[in-house]
Amino acid sequence: MHPDSPWKTFQEFVDHARKNPGVKCGHPPVTTTAFLKMSYINKYANLKLVGVPFKTDPEINVAIMGKHIPIAMSGVAALRGPLEAGKLRVLFSFNPATEIGDLKLDPNTPDFESFFGKKPRFDLATYLWAHAKTPNEVVEILKRTLEKVGIMLSADVSFPPFLPQQDPSHPLS
Repeated sequence: MHPDSPWKTFQEFVDHARKNPGVKCGHPPVTTTAFLKMSYINKYANLKLVGVPFKTDPEINVAIMGKHIPIAMSGVAALRGPLEAGKLRVLFSFNPATEIGDLKLDPNTPDFESFFGKKPRFDLATYLWAHAKTPNEVVEILKRTLEKVGIMLSADVSFPPFLPQQDPSHPLS
């Protein structure tokens, strides 16, 4: 979210969103793990966020920095530059701050388990696809790189029982 936002903690945001249903939340397309994770926040925090889909994470960052949307869910890679420049602030993470590679999060940023008091019932898999004839040496380099930046290479997939309402006025809805 924008550094000037009125919420300084995730709990403050949750309290606001519960009292004001319909807060818009930017997210990547509905087929992404970030969108599914936003759906879980909606369910577990008992919110009624309205999803605003964007084509890419950088577009989400621009919308937050321009104050077109108050909050968003996106991938870690897109956060690094704006976060380090002080242009974005992270209020919540699905993983403990210590498990996000070298991304500099406030160590007090709540994760799913610390906020909701239980482990998430899911771990959404992310895949890197390559042509079947990609040389093994290249595949091994890619694997080592993903591990180095803290991306898990395998996970169980489950789907959320609740998906947020989409903003019908948004062109990508």
